Amino acid sequence: MEQAYGPIANEDQVREYERRRYRGLDQRVVDYLEWRCISRLLDRVVVRGSTVVDVPCGYGRFTLRLAARGALVFGVDISDRMVARTRERWRPGVPGAAADVTTLPFANDSVEGAVVMRLLHHLEDSERQRALNEIARVISEWAVLSAYTVAPLHRLVRRVQGRPPKEAAMSLLRKQIESAGLEILETRALLPYLHAQHMFLVRPGPD
Repeated sequence: MEQAYGPIANEDQVREYERRRYRGLDQRVVDYLEWRCISRLLDRVVVRGSTVVDVPCGYGRFTLRLAARGALVFGVDISDRMVARTRERWRPGVPGAAADVTTLPFANDSVEGAVVMRLLHHLEDSERQRALNEIARVISEWAVLSAYTVAPLHRLVRRVQGRPPKEAAMSLLRKQIESAGLEILETRALLPYLHAQHMFLVRPGPD
């Protein structure tokens, strides 16, 4: 979650995050491409009338879009302030909870779908596996997952910015997804060769 906020973030920090994220031209383009990619994957599954977990929901960037597609969305974020902001932006209020992705407050197979954006590549390998195991535990139908994979251009940009790259090897991601008992239905690159983010449409594998 990119050091922008955490579980103790105050309201001013949350509003500052919302104010500056996805406002520049480059980030608006990424926002458009992300939702286009998610939408194309969602076209393959049933969204309308399904209960969908958005984790981490942040300030509701995808929560509201999922609701507009007819999903019954439950926003989850490690920051209770982010969950509160998501609920503020939705009238009369989307249900939500502050929780870690490795300990989701849902029973087994209790939601149809999940959208997990911009999170998995920030986790250490063992924590990522626990997160994937937890997603697999709670969904009954599908999930859309995203992660930054190893990409030369991404590494170069991060070096120029003086920041270590946030990424995970594609082979490891696939192995961990499958180890969680999930079947990969489709993989999409956000912007092939130019952006490191990939998205996976997955479903629970056969027992």
